[in-house]
Amino acid sequence: MSEELEQLRQYLETGQLDAAFGLLDEMDEMSRDDKIHKIQSYMHVLLIHLIKQAAEHRTTPSWDRTIATRSSGFPVSTAVAKPGAGTSRRTTSRKR
Repeated sequence: MSEELEQLRQYLETGQLDAAFGLLDEMDEMSRDDKIHKIQSYMHVLLIHLIKQAAEHRTTPSWDRTIATRSSGFPVSTAVAKPGAGTSRRTTSRKR
């Protein structure tokens, strides 16, 4: 990023406004792509934990923390995000 900022400064100092605007567009696109990647990563982990809860009919403190932090700001139903409404449904593994 510092290389891009130095290049931008050079463009501005030499009056190359079209090149400066082009570089700003590239930097904006890189920022957007990075944000999209981060959102996808957060949503992937959130979905994995929600699927685990639904499939295993249990939860763990770690899953609850992940779901709480990863879903903040997203409209997730509390019935889906927090099974048991505050009570731990942690179970022990059973041999089949």
